[in-house]
Amino acid sequence: MVFSSYISMECSNYILLITELRQIAVARALVLLNDKEEVEDVAAEVMSRLWERHRLLRDDADEVRHYADTMARNLSLDLLRHQRRYPFLRIFYRVDSNNEDVGSIPDVPDSHTSQQHINDKEVDDIVREAMG
Repeated sequence: MVFSSYISMECSNYILLITELRQIAVARALVLLNDKEEVEDVAAEVMSRLWERHRLLRDDADEVRHYADTMARNLSLDLLRHQRRYPFLRIFYRVDSNNEDVGSIPDVPDSHTSQQHINDKEVDDIVREAMG
């Protein structure tokens, strides 16, 4: 087990491992994710969680490396599951032909008139009446 209350990782040892741990997290996330921003988010989250728990980690660099790798894998898989579960959220991002993000929310013409509002309200009332 990586966690231990009797031998904790010294802050100085953790600081020496930071670069290597980040590289491990980025490498694992790159294997699973295609988006550079998502990879950076996963790596940042791994580093943040490791820092929060550095006093609970054993002073064994190999175990901490393995823990960082496992955490990056799990966070990446969680992100992929979330994307698969909520695919409609992708409509909020536009990408050009070079896979570059060109804006967060697409421009939608405002066609909502007062007459449209009345029609929507009538349809809403009919649906509510039919349901119960």
